[in-house]
Amino acid sequence: TKQSLAQQRQIDSLKVLIAKSNNDSLKIELYKTICEVCVTKDNLKYGTEALKFIEDFEAKKPKNISLKYLLTSKAFFSRVLRIYYGDKKDYSNELSIIDKQIQLYEQLGDTSETENCFVNKHQLYENMNNSEKGFDILLVRLKLYEKQNNLRFMAYYQKQIAAFYKNHNDYEKAYYYLKQSVKFYQVSNKKYSLAVCLDNIGQYFVHIEQHDSALKYFKQSIKIIQSLKDKVGKDDYMQFFPFTSVGFTYVKINQYDSAFAYFDKAKNYAIELKDTSVLKNVYRFYAIALAETNQ
Repeated sequence: TKQSLAQQRQIDSLKVLIAKSNNDSLKIELYKTICEVCVTKDNLKYGTEALKFIEDFEAKKPKNISLKYLLTSKAFFSRVLRIYYGDKKDYSNELSIIDKQIQLYEQLGDTSETENCFVNKHQLYENMNNSEKGFDILLVRLKLYEKQNNLRFMAYYQKQIAAFYKNHNDYEKAYYYLKQSVKFYQVSNKKYSLAVCLDNIGQYFVHIEQHDSALKYFKQSIKIIQSLKDKVGKDDYMQFFPFTSVGFTYVKINQYDSAFAYFDKAKNYAIELKDTSVLKNVYRFYAIALAETNQ
């Protein structure tokens, strides 16, 4: 994407401020703003500049800026570089950046971001057609948390492994790991994650053509999401996706009135959100259902 004239002017102004400022933390924040403004192809230039500035600053062993702030800033600019390499499909450099991010988040004690990085690394190996190596990452992390009896991250990785098996059409194993993660989400009252898992289990039963079981899980998922009300964002796909799942399942068992009723609910969400991609999918389901009724 080409940089607009307005963007370039803003970046030029920020660069002048960086050059004039004697405040090191302000310079770091200005670099962050540049990276938020610039186009992706310039992420490499400004992200690298910012990391070099921080590393030079760290070498002076400063006492006026906390180590946590510097590590958090390095994590920010590492993410900027990762976006650049991801856009270029430069997987080797992207992997290198992820490894650096993992080290930074481990130093910060940010377990959630650390595990997100491991999952991103797994996904990157998937993109590189090296599924076996990617899967090994998930399995090693799961075993680590099993040893620690850390139920939260056991469930997190069980869900990731289930997604892996589903993507590779091994629905039996996907179902097994989903059921394991559901157990944790039920006892820990993690309602949103439970709703997602139940919807995924419903997809499994659709695949093996046990439609009554599929409908049971989809409707449980809907009930949980509706109970959360304002706690789920209006643009969250779980606000409407389970309705299309139910509708499409009713199409498969020739209960078209019920199917249309659930498609209508999904359509209303899509119209409210002005989400044309969801609306197109809903109308596609309508078309499938109508075609079936005319046979």
